[in-house]
Amino acid sequence: MEQRRLWPLYVLIFSVMLVWGLNVVALKVLVDFMEPASMQALRIFLAGLTVFFIIFLRRSFRKLTKKEWKITLAALLFGVVGHHFFLAMGLTETTASNASIILALLPVTTSVLAMMILGDPLTKLRFVGILSAFTGVFLIVFMGDGEFGALTRGDIFIFWGWLPRH
Repeated sequence: MEQRRLWPLYVLIFSVMLVWGLNVVALKVLVDFMEPASMQALRIFLAGLTVFFIIFLRRSFRKLTKKEWKITLAALLFGVVGHHFFLAMGLTETTASNASIILALLPVTTSVLAMMILGDPLTKLRFVGILSAFTGVFLIVFMGDGEFGALTRGDIFIFWGWLPRH
């Protein structure tokens, strides 16, 4: 009986993963029809309107402190604008698959940063996972067209757009 109640949750999680997975592919198609910076500005604007609408409906407005404003502006500049700008620019010069693979390093990097900043232990299993992830990405990106050194400027832009989120 408990499993039956979990099905909607499984469907929701699967749907979110599907949308996230198709995000880079959709962006790759969109950058062929719009200027990358304009397209991302429109996406960020629509996302902002959506968040504002949700806050308005929930009536959860409040004033931010100076510290919160600084953190919010830094997150806006580096985590939103920087990431989306470099992602769109990178997709004009690389493949959606390379971009997805580079962006897939996000959880691995989070694990590495947790070890560095929070003192999480480096276990044998974690080491093997991190090494495997970076090796796989390295081989796929650098051997993209069957020859070593196929790294493009777009791959570098994707990587730079991925860094500000950390």
